[in-house]
Amino acid sequence: EFAVRLATSRKVAVFCEKPLTDTLETAEQLTVLTEGMVTGIDFLFAELETFRGLKQLIEENELGFVNHVHVIWLVESWAQSRRQWIWKTDTKRGGGTLNLLGAHVLYLAEWLMGPARRVLARHDIAAKGFAPPGSEPGETLVNLFIEYDSGAILSAAIGNANPSFSEHQWIVVGDRACAIARNEGKDYAHGFTLNLANSSGRKTLVTQEPPLSGDGRILPFARLATRFAACVREARSFNPGFKAGLRAQQLMDAVRRSCTAGGVWIDIPRLDGSN
Repeated sequence: EFAVRLATSRKVAVFCEKPLTDTLETAEQLTVLTEGMVTGIDFLFAELETFRGLKQLIEENELGFVNHVHVIWLVESWAQSRRQWIWKTDTKRGGGTLNLLGAHVLYLAEWLMGPARRVLARHDIAAKGFAPPGSEPGETLVNLFIEYDSGAILSAAIGNANPSFSEHQWIVVGDRACAIARNEGKDYAHGFTLNLANSSGRKTLVTQEPPLSGDGRILPFARLATRFAACVREARSFNPGFKAGLRAQQLMDAVRRSCTAGGVWIDIPRLDGSN
């Protein structure tokens, strides 16, 4: 937050990791402060060929009316497998699976489906077993339902404390066909394939990520960074910028309020700022 405010005072373009900050109030303040500046957020999954292909299938009506999206993103983090208390397990330092994984899911879902209307969520906290006394362990599993203006419903299970298990897939169900984006690999961002299944049961490979070695986050981040640099040079706005970061913060805030209330429907603010 301090670095962003310092850059703002000098009118320097800013690119941030997600989520934008730890509270909705601070995200709102930073978005106002950087109005008119070039800002960016590291929502890298939308840079992958598989998710671009999924968005194209939806926009070109290849799936028909999309009525349901089901997301499974379950992994076991290093900290959870070794029962190590680090910032990723600590709510006060920005930890918890909602910040680490959920922010990506919430951003991607609106990028694909359009505005979200309301959410119902529950969470679990497996890190309690090794958290220091007086600490605030972050959630390790979030189950949620989101209704969208389009009429689609998303159901999701997002967790980072699943012993020896790794799965990340998006199943998008339309009345004409179904699309499945799935990562069967161990890499955080690499290994996805996108398949299309029609009503006759035929399954077609639409696209997959190209082979690479090393950290799979590098390629999508490089695409983001290249676009961001071009926008800075040409004084153009960049997307996803701080407004996208603020929107993700609004969505996470609604999820947390639903969890705190024991799993009730919470209305999500409209994209135009109205309720």
